[in-house]
Amino acid sequence: MALNYHLVKRPDMRKDAAAGSELYYAQVRALKKVSFEKLCSMIAMRSTAFIGDVMLVIEGLLSVMQERLEEGDIICMGRLGNFRMVAGSKGAATKKDFDTS
Repeated sequence: MALNYHLVKRPDMRKDAAAGSELYYAQVRALKKVSFEKLCSMIAMRSTAFIGDVMLVIEGLLSVMQERLEEGDIICMGRLGNFRMVAGSKGAATKKDFDTS
């Protein structure tokens, strides 16, 4: 399976990089989107489940995943990988100056 990508020039973030230096990095390029309905239909064709059953299970999975991620859990999805919440913030000089927004 070939991975489609294109090259993008970005700042060199290595510790020893010269100021203003840039490197080329691969960026994955998607070919097309597969709709939720199409995905469910494809799964149904590979099983004994009807498309409505597949949709119901996937919607349930998404609801449970959202609930568990909001609780801070890591969701292990086998070959698909693990899902966890991530966040970023701006730095603050002191703890008092930190703003959660």
